[in-house]
Amino acid sequence: MIDILVVEDNDELRDVLERFLLHEGYQTRCVQRGDDALTLLQQEKVRLLLVDIMLPDMDGFRICTEARQSSNLPIIIMSARTQTSDQLLGYELGADDYVEKPFAMAVMLAKIKAQLRRGYEMQEERNVLKDDDLLVDIERRNVTLKGKQLALSVKEFELLVLLLRKKHTTLRKDYIFSSIWTDASESELSTLTTHVNTLREKIETDPRHPKRLITVWGVGYRYEGME
Repeated sequence: MIDILVVEDNDELRDVLERFLLHEGYQTRCVQRGDDALTLLQQEKVRLLLVDIMLPDMDGFRICTEARQSSNLPIIIMSARTQTSDQLLGYELGADDYVEKPFAMAVMLAKIKAQLRRGYEMQEERNVLKDDDLLVDIERRNVTLKGKQLALSVKEFELLVLLLRKKHTTLRKDYIFSSIWTDASESELSTLTTHVNTLREKIETDPRHPKRLITVWGVGYRYEGME
């Protein structure tokens, strides 16, 4: 796991941030290109993203947008661009804080700690997932529908949690399978289809016409929900 992913093309500032954050005890990875940052965000679990706006291959706003589409991780933008319009755009695209350069390391550390603390509190809240009358208690591995407990298999439970956490987002079949089982093959994907069908039998009013767990033909599945 990466505590802090730093995306900064200024060599001096990137090195200073890396040494400082490592000294403070954070597992830190630093990159200077946006495409490298997006790759790491897909491959690794990152607790906080610290990103500059002006990068050699793409601007930080794009990274912020793409990161926010798939994750609720805290995002701090750091930039020498101090215009109000830039700051407002950053917040609109999902940034949690906007720090103007130059900044004091002590101030940046305080902001990082605050965002990580907030992220932890949000994670605690996400231990219970809710969709209308469907309630999923992740810690207790308990699922209720209209107040009645559902008997789900381990894989059905993991499938429901994965989809519900990414509500309204279409997930590819191979991504779902590899997240819950192992690397997906064409024959093994039938296992996923079976589990989707059995899960629908338990959470849908009419499994033949699902309202919660939707098939996106040729792609995968999406938890649309009732709310």
